[in-house]
Amino acid sequence: MRTTHNIKAQHIWNFDETGIRIAMPHSAPVIVPLSIKTMYYSSPENRKSLTIIETISASGDSLPPYIILEGKRQMCYYFKDNIDERTIIDFSDTGYTNDTIGLGYLKFFIEHATENGRYPALLLYDGAGSHTTDEFKALAEVSILFYIIYF
Repeated sequence: MRTTHNIKAQHIWNFDETGIRIAMPHSAPVIVPLSIKTMYYSSPENRKSLTIIETISASGDSLPPYIILEGKRQMCYYFKDNIDERTIIDFSDTGYTNDTIGLGYLKFFIEHATENGRYPALLLYDGAGSHTTDEFKALAEVSILFYIIYF
């Protein structure tokens, strides 16, 4: 497909989501006796999480993150001043992606990665429900020409 349609590496993109716990401490070196095989660290009380959709091209380029928070609106003091202005911060009741956010992400991708569909792009992604709706597939077919769902 890539050679048949002359799709360049910079036009081959992969996206996936990852969850992040808010206020989770970073890893730190710990010295323990060899006899200890498992160690547990007490968890902070804040168990809120967020989802980030990351998008990377085969040539190593990346798009700004698409961040999904639990809630209804953004509080300005949540974010540092140096966040990329193209970053999208979206909201859902759970902090996870859903059909509406999946479609919003695809529009974000089209705007930032395909120059509004002016060249063929190949988009690789998993089969999450929010990426397999009829609306998502229809917009992908019209705008980016090619997409591949992998499981």
